[in-house]
Amino acid sequence: MTLKIHLADETRHWLAGKDAALTLRGSLKHGCCGGGARVPVAEASAPRETGNYECRTVDGIKVYLERPVPEDGELTVRVESLFGFRRLFVEGAEFS
Repeated sequence: MTLKIHLADETRHWLAGKDAALTLRGSLKHGCCGGGARVPVAEASAPRETGNYECRTVDGIKVYLERPVPEDGELTVRVESLFGFRRLFVEGAEFS
């Protein structure tokens, strides 16, 4: 099975004004009782160094996925807004 990536409508429109590139990578987050997980984070740009990334095109947007790419699951990328500030929010598969 292959990792599925879904871009919400508002995400596609917002990224179209930012050179249509998206980076998805894992970021280590620690729990309150110990342990941690690499949760996916999104950045509205291409990575500086692309050697450790797999590039796919999703809905006309270049998506760079940090390797190793999860083999299965789904990621959904949305835009969230608070007081006029926007950021990307990712739900779904965990990066190892």
